[in-house]
Amino acid sequence: MLVLFGGDVRDLETLLVEERLREGWEPKLRSRMGLTLGAFNKTVLQVEFGIPKDPAVLAQLANDAEAVQSNPVEGSMVIINTGTDTGGK
Repeated sequence: MLVLFGGDVRDLETLLVEERLREGWEPKLRSRMGLTLGAFNKTVLQVEFGIPKDPAVLAQLANDAEAVQSNPVEGSMVIINTGTDTGGK
């Protein structure tokens, strides 16, 4: 979904909530070979390695997400500190 929808939240919301594709939807993937297993696996690995495994970090993320859900601000972007910044090293 990440590759085919190109991160377009409106398209994803329509697919997941209404179980249909938006009117005029086209895949964002424009490569000649389409979605190959290699391209798919590359995306999956990027997502997998971007997910923290430390229980303390996961607990902090859950707390941050709960706080954001209870106090949403329209149009704002939330940055959640995962505590994994290496300072560019």
